[in-house]
Amino acid sequence: MDGKEMWRTNIGGETDASTTYWPDKAKPLIVCTGLWGDAIALDVDGKIVWRHHFRSKNRARPLIADADGDGDTDLVIAAYNQHVYAFDRGGACIDDVRVAGSVNASPVAVPNSRGGNDIIVVSTTLQAHRFSPAPARATYGGEPDRRGRIFVQQPTAPGDGALDAIVLDNPSARFARVNVSTTDRDGTHLFSRLSSADPIVARIPDGLRARLTSNNAKFSVNVTDADGSTLLQRTVSVKARDTGARKDDRVRVWATPAYAPLDARAEHEAASNQAVRIGPLYLDEIDQGAFVIQNGGPKPIDARIELDVPTRAVRERFTGSIALLQLKVVPTLNGEEIADALVPVAENAVDIAAGESLKVWVQADAHGAAPGVYESGATIRFDYGGPRSLTVPVTIAVDSLRLPPQPLTMCTWDYVPNKWFPENTQAVLEDMQRHDVNIFPRTTVPKATYDGQRLIIDCSNLDDELARIHGRGTLLLQVAAPPIDFGAHAPADPRPMQIEYLLALRDYLFAKGWGYETWALYPVDEPGLDYGGNAQRQVEAGELFRAADPKMRIYTDPVPGLSQRDYERIAPYVDVWCPNMRLVSGLLVNDARMTAIRDSGKPVWSYECVSQVRSLSPLRYNRANAWRADHFGIDGIGFWTHSTTQVDPWIADTTKNDEYALVYPGPLPVSSVRWEAARDGIEDVGAMRVLEDAIEKARAASPRARAITNAEDVLRRVRSSVMEMADEAYVESRDFLKQGDRQIQHTWWDAQAFIQYREEIAEATHALKPATK
Repeated sequence: MDGKEMWRTNIGGETDASTTYWPDKAKPLIVCTGLWGDAIALDVDGKIVWRHHFRSKNRARPLIADADGDGDTDLVIAAYNQHVYAFDRGGACIDDVRVAGSVNASPVAVPNSRGGNDIIVVSTTLQAHRFSPAPARATYGGEPDRRGRIFVQQPTAPGDGALDAIVLDNPSARFARVNVSTTDRDGTHLFSRLSSADPIVARIPDGLRARLTSNNAKFSVNVTDADGSTLLQRTVSVKARDTGARKDDRVRVWATPAYAPLDARAEHEAASNQAVRIGPLYLDEIDQGAFVIQNGGPKPIDARIELDVPTRAVRERFTGSIALLQLKVVPTLNGEEIADALVPVAENAVDIAAGESLKVWVQADAHGAAPGVYESGATIRFDYGGPRSLTVPVTIAVDSLRLPPQPLTMCTWDYVPNKWFPENTQAVLEDMQRHDVNIFPRTTVPKATYDGQRLIIDCSNLDDELARIHGRGTLLLQVAAPPIDFGAHAPADPRPMQIEYLLALRDYLFAKGWGYETWALYPVDEPGLDYGGNAQRQVEAGELFRAADPKMRIYTDPVPGLSQRDYERIAPYVDVWCPNMRLVSGLLVNDARMTAIRDSGKPVWSYECVSQVRSLSPLRYNRANAWRADHFGIDGIGFWTHSTTQVDPWIADTTKNDEYALVYPGPLPVSSVRWEAARDGIEDVGAMRVLEDAIEKARAASPRARAITNAEDVLRRVRSSVMEMADEAYVESRDFLKQGDRQIQHTWWDAQAFIQYREEIAEATHALKPATK
């Protein structure tokens, strides 16, 4: 070699020095990875042979090893999105293993006892994993022996636009290894997944949609089972669809699912002659539909919305409540704008800018309503020279099934009254109760002084706090060392007076009607944070509390940085566990800490605390949080925070990493899509609890094998589907995505899937009810 450049190739993005040679007698490859995703394989002449798209920060050197035990070498890449991928020589993904922590170190192959290699991966959550070659499987469910056909829906796109996704129907929820690639010379692998979901939504990456237009796009869809046998192999062409938009239209109105993306191209097609459909609503449930008003004209228009009172066939009125909420766009820390705020429609009046669309939620609350199907209509009256009014039908279906009370606990660290809601505290708490909040941390604790002879404790500052939340749920008192002012009389050993303080606090709570089971002490926040220094404080506080009264419950909320040793130290001093959901994810890989916490027999809640949440799908993140708790068998969820924030959520401020609040400030909380999605998720779990109860009763009474099997299949399929849909949103986006490219959104099909799942859950429940004579 004389140092001359032999070839140069543009790989279309940044890369690092982690280039790997993949030897082969016939077709050796050179493999590199992008800084923010993608594996690129080149031949020895520098020509790109294939590219496999994956979206994640990646700094580890690719490994060449036999990952599946078939005797051929594979490409193994570990990434910050908590996945370890294996690709064959053609660029298809053959395995995808979810770990519970970002991976920034290179995977290592070590010989195993069977003559092959195991692969070792170390994550940032204090775990090392050793993987042995085995058949591929889906992270969430999907029995390898389950049978059933998989179908590709005909992909369509607007005539001048690009494709959103390729959708595969998998009604039997069988395991499938899906690879979707382009058929052009680049051979780009757009999507891969080990899945048991129904549907499987192969979303086209945002950066590639522009060039994959409906005029020339063709895709190869390849689906295999765990053994590599082909289940489906098709080349599909994209057909243009008529969006229904006409150039002479000035105003249009159409129905749409509440959670469908506002700009979803599928809306025009799917909305033809449809009503706003709400339900099936269980008794005591809240649900919503929506409609869009599109102003295609050159001038802004004003409109009034008139909603008829919904009635049943017998002219009985809907006796629940209905609200109209206008979806408003807000800024995000990531830099984009997101339709998230849900502002009550004031006096039923709205205005629509020229060339813009407005989405309105119709939210129905079935508390107090009788079962039945109620019909109504929303008439939009315009003040301009076009059509005077347009009407969209509204249907509210109220089921005879009733949600159970509190299927999960819910905490939002509200601390009201606070900066944004200093007044109207009862109304704020009622809105929280409407969204299933029943855990209330409070920093207000009694003050005490020591005059040299006796301890003087004043609990009066707790009176108002207890009165506000009495009967609403569990109180968490944030106290570690009792706040005693000793003044000039500091004793050599303060412990006896600290114990006296704790017993006085306990007795005060008893006198106010708060028994042991209704409150807990919350001494330390997030043990394991910052390398675990606060674990020692948890131990010290726990020893003091146990000495005072072993029946007083102690709460803690550990994070993934909690070491195994520190877990073992604090465990004797915990009665209520509330691990961060990122730590809960360790159950996917049998994390010893989480396994012990889950199996402790004590209440196990969970919580989420990540910034930049407005850039996350409210379905895949907020709504799926409850499903995630249900999947892992834990008792509750939480979000930081309802409204404990110093920033104004209405205003763009990319300098402060404080984008946590679930609601927006006003005289009363202005709701968000995320806040409603969190409530919907808990209601979803309640509906699954009703079905589980029906299964047990049917099995005990007179087993109807087919109905029971069908109900169990429904639960298995919808649970694994939602868990898979949500998975990416449960890796903190700033850990693996580039600044400015941190959106993790959902598709039209994801929004439709939740509606379908709830319908199937209700149908399966009714099928198990005893026949009436």
